[in-house]
Amino acid sequence: MSTWQAAYDSHGRTVFAYLVSRVGRDRAEDLLQETFVRAIRASSLADPSKVRSYLLSTAHNLLVSQARKHSPLPFADLGVDQERVELEREADGTTDARVQLTELSERLEKALEDMSEDHRLAFELAVLQQVTYDEIAAQTGWSRSLVKVNVHRARKKAIKHLADYRPTAASNR
Repeated sequence: MSTWQAAYDSHGRTVFAYLVSRVGRDRAEDLLQETFVRAIRASSLADPSKVRSYLLSTAHNLLVSQARKHSPLPFADLGVDQERVELEREADGTTDARVQLTELSERLEKALEDMSEDHRLAFELAVLQQVTYDEIAAQTGWSRSLVKVNVHRARKKAIKHLADYRPTAASNR
């Protein structure tokens, strides 16, 4: 086990930083733990000099697996009649969430329309597409600090637009 403690001490920060850049701090902590659990279980590393690349590959594969789990399948891929599913959802009352999501989406779209072009671009890239600040800076030609400022101001504007948003409680009929 001392070999894995040394691996964690040497490479844990790097793997954690990689995960944080992709999914945020909370999820990164869980994924870091899972990365090392899988590495310890495999423990068939012939070349100790490749531990870092193995850990980063394992972390990446965990991210891909989680993304696949959480991405919805299109109805065509499910082989289900879409109209029938919609009718069943309406009967179950589960369309309320969809109506709320549509309303929220419309309000967010309105908030984006009211932003300056730079703020809108910063918000779309950083918040909606989860692009890193460094990648945004490279794409836009802005400095990293300007990216932070634009994202911060865009978030404030979005929050201001959505501050009075309250989901409709259609299920309270």
